[in-house]
Amino acid sequence: METQTRVSAAEVREEGRLRVTVSGQPVVVFDFQGGFVAYVDVCPHQGGPVCSDGSLHPFLTAELDEAGRAVDTWAPGGERVLACPWHGWEFWLEDGVLIADPTKRLRRVSVTMDGDDLVLAL
Repeated sequence: METQTRVSAAEVREEGRLRVTVSGQPVVVFDFQGGFVAYVDVCPHQGGPVCSDGSLHPFLTAELDEAGRAVDTWAPGGERVLACPWHGWEFWLEDGVLIADPTKRLRRVSVTMDGDDLVLAL
């Protein structure tokens, strides 16, 4: 069984994310803050395609105005949160940790640069 897959770094940068197969597993590699991260495309909740079909968005925080009402505020730094399309579980893109429960996370895939390619390994 293949344990590594090579992909073009330029293709990932152009698309923002790219779905491939590594060791028989669906994997998505993301262009993230000048580097790359990759995860197995399976949500730990009920197996949804969290990486390929999940939405990416900035982190939303809430502050209180002078009257004590919550005011939604988008944290700076671009798209950092990945939300599963099935039930909305949200993960930090940089490390795959579930925001609501840090004991759960996406399965991370090793990404290394080799020339103009990325080498993904499980």
